[in-house]
Amino acid sequence: MKFSNHHIQSPLLDIANSCGVCHRWSEDEIRGRVESIQTRHFELKLKAEDALVKAHFDIAACRQLGATPDEVAPLQDLVWRSQLRWDYVSATNGMGFHSPQESARVLGTSLDLAHEVRVQASRLMAAKGLLKEPDYPDISTQEAALKLIVAFEDSAKDPSVAPPRLIP
Repeated sequence: MKFSNHHIQSPLLDIANSCGVCHRWSEDEIRGRVESIQTRHFELKLKAEDALVKAHFDIAACRQLGATPDEVAPLQDLVWRSQLRWDYVSATNGMGFHSPQESARVLGTSLDLAHEVRVQASRLMAAKGLLKEPDYPDISTQEAALKLIVAFEDSAKDPSVAPPRLIP
């Protein structure tokens, strides 16, 4: 009778019962394979995340340059589709391990869509007179990112509050 440990914890905490029941490699080899897959997954996830963040800022910069809702609607659709894929992979909680090829495919699509937003947004920004990247705000810490989110939320709630400037 097979027994597999699927308690709500990392399977790496009990490799013999979580993985070793079916996989006959040594615990060290199993751990190495899992960590390698998860490292590659995390790196790809961060690349997609960076592109997504900049895509969101690029759309905001287009708005600050006077782009109309009709002009930014296609960008918003693309960024939504990219974000949905990033969210899906992030929510699976396996760090790419449960289906590494599919997770990589979905993250790759997220990255492609985010880059497409950035290309289209730069064309729109150029048409509005901005010929360089927006001034991306510092979000290198959780505190800085939260402060920026609050500033954008405050400006959305109250039209008298200016959003953070992304264009010079």
